[in-house]
Amino acid sequence: MKRFPYLVLVILVIAAVGGVLYANLPTPSVAQAQDAATADATMSGLFQRLGARMDGGGDFSINVFFIQPPIPGEPAWQIPGVLTDGSASRQLGEIGDSYVCFIERGLTFNDSICIPYSNIRMVTFPN
Repeated sequence: MKRFPYLVLVILVIAAVGGVLYANLPTPSVAQAQDAATADATMSGLFQRLGARMDGGGDFSINVFFIQPPIPGEPAWQIPGVLTDGSASRQLGEIGDSYVCFIERGLTFNDSICIPYSNIRMVTFPN
């Protein structure tokens, strides 16, 4: 019976040391895991993936719908697509963190139109 208090004390010391060691173990950062998981879940990531599919050949195209159409009467653009006069085309251009640019090429022009993601209502594409 005299050893019982010492045994309890030893168990408590071991538990305390174990708790301190456990509390000081490095833990994976939840923020880092979320950043890695959502890096491609951004509009820029989406447009980069869609651009790669367009560059892969075939007839892959997307439709971009706007909140405020950059050109009156054109609430959506097919990319790549032919402009209304038939002699020019519109393609995907530069992709930024907060915007995407579309390149319009014709006989007498080669312009970029950059749209903030906040003006894009929806993007549709085949799976």
